Amino acid sequence: MEAPISMTINPVPLTLKDHSSPIICLAFSPNGNAMASGSVDHIVQLWNPKTGARLKTLEGHKNRVNCLAFSPNGKMVASGSGDNTVRLWNAEAGTWLKTLEGHKNPVNCLAFSPDGKVVASGSDDQTVRLWNPETGACLKTFGGDLGHGDHVKCLAFSPDGKILASGSEDADVRLWNPETGDWLKTLEVDGDAFDQVAFSPNACMVALNSMKGLYLQLFLRTGTSLVTLRGHMDDLNCLAFSPDGTIVASGSDDHTVRLWNPETGDCLKTLSDDQHFVRCLAFSPDGKLVASVSADNTIRLWNTRTVGCLYELKARGGPVNPLAFSPKGNIVASGSHGGSINLWNPKTGEWYPGVEQYHKDHVNSLAFSPNGNIVASGSDDNLILLGNPETGDWLNCLEGHTDRVNPLAFSPDGKILASGSDDHTVRLWNPETGACLNILEGHKNRINSLAFNGKIVASGSDDHTVRLWNLETGACLKTLEGHKNRVNPLAFSPDGNILASGSDDHTVRLWNPETGACLKTFGGDLGHGDRVKCLAFSPDGKILASGSDDCTVRLRDPKTGYWLKTLGNVRDGHNDGHKHRVNCLAFSPDGKLVASASADKTIRLWNPQTGYNLQTLEGHRDHINSLAFSPDGKILASGSDDNTVRLWA
Repeated sequence: MEAPISMTINPVPLTLKDHSSPIICLAFSPNGNAMASGSVDHIVQLWNPKTGARLKTLEGHKNRVNCLAFSPNGKMVASGSGDNTVRLWNAEAGTWLKTLEGHKNPVNCLAFSPDGKVVASGSDDQTVRLWNPETGACLKTFGGDLGHGDHVKCLAFSPDGKILASGSEDADVRLWNPETGDWLKTLEVDGDAFDQVAFSPNACMVALNSMKGLYLQLFLRTGTSLVTLRGHMDDLNCLAFSPDGTIVASGSDDHTVRLWNPETGDCLKTLSDDQHFVRCLAFSPDGKLVASVSADNTIRLWNTRTVGCLYELKARGGPVNPLAFSPKGNIVASGSHGGSINLWNPKTGEWYPGVEQYHKDHVNSLAFSPNGNIVASGSDDNLILLGNPETGDWLNCLEGHTDRVNPLAFSPDGKILASGSDDHTVRLWNPETGACLNILEGHKNRINSLAFNGKIVASGSDDHTVRLWNLETGACLKTLEGHKNRVNPLAFSPDGNILASGSDDHTVRLWNPETGACLKTFGGDLGHGDRVKCLAFSPDGKILASGSDDCTVRLRDPKTGYWLKTLGNVRDGHNDGHKHRVNCLAFSPDGKLVASASADKTIRLWNPQTGYNLQTLEGHRDHINSLAFSPDGKILASGSDDNTVRLWA
């Protein structure tokens, strides 16, 4: 089993900068040891993609460099330019070899045949030319009545070299026999002009990118349409197949690179460049890296690895609801509807034996003490069990509630355990001795949520109120009124200055815990359209996320109240959000990801800054009820009604 890696979907990429003007194109050498970039500055630069070092500067063009291609043996690099020429260079020495002249307008695209004996060029003069790279002779020109009626923007040889595809601003994709020069077929496609075409490595698929579209189209080489890849929020600029054909990458004006499964059309991963258009793409020969060029003249190298299921853990006792990581991250605990508690090693997937005492009914809540020495569980059997998570031995059974126990929470110093119940009370316990320290009475209905802030504990109830309690005296300090239906989640901001509450009344309210004043109410047109199920503050406190039965996650600035993003947008008929209610949320410890889990059986990973769906994690076979990041952010755990816990990395 592969060891866990960072859950960071967008690792900081290697950045290469040396051009004085925008970069238009790039290409990897076949062995991956060199990468070429072409620019408006008329120059081709050769780089070491592993170190970022510049190897050679190739000068000679009199206009911008529009396209690049390495020969299959890597010894030659071809460049096409706005000066109407193709130049051939020695890729190792960086010396000029030949200039191919014949086009009457700028050269837009280049492609070497798989055997390296032909280089094809496409131009604004509406023609495709085939050249002998050894002699520089023009072998064939595709034009005239069977040629394109507008600028030729893209070219690709099939892997067997028997087909050359060309795409044009005349909205045609034409397939040619490069040996005979015969026109073979015109692909009937939807949309406008095409500026990108690529063959899959097995030559079975052709990918097309419309110049004015938000999507890619995949075809069999016979012309049969396979699938349309939708998800980008702005125009697409570039595409590329991975060397093994299992991934097709696309770059867009929406500042993202998306990796797709060409068989299913699923988006595997979204790589976000938060501020710049993505202009061109290329895969490394081993497929482990994809390079992108952005409008800031920067080349970025990304790891193509996607987050996947590390382990599927079969839980005892039926559907899994509560889930929690120990503070050290070495244990993940899950509770089940059947009353059992499961303890797992998240790095190996091994179940820790020794848990012999179970609840007699549903486990509703789990909480680790801050030092990780105690795990507490609350149940429909009215009991709270305290266990040693390292040994699996149960330490104590806390009795007192007269109805089922719902939320549990430890105080920050670990000296108090709070529990809320359907009996309308909050109880405070000494977790070391098991003694009940205080019974907090005042709510008129069941307790759904608890949150600590220093010497205050907040409770949310079906009676539509939030109450603030003094831990030392048990006195009710404030009753926060305003919600018109039951209060579900509660969350304090990291600095403790704001308390957020979500309700069945479709609103989120922000409160001042010192004064009890309602600071803001999020509802109406920019609010949720159904009950609010979950809340989470980002680690820096700058974002508040809320999840709802309306299938969306909404992000807001808790200081200003401004709506920032709705996660799950519809564009071009495509919805990248959940298809069923959102049950739980979690920010990664570094705040770069927010994870949401849903009754649609999926987990979605989002960039909270851009609002983009970075990846959708599929595998659970029923509703997902709980999520938790490990303290180091390397593993995400999920619990489901399918009786499993899944660990993702």
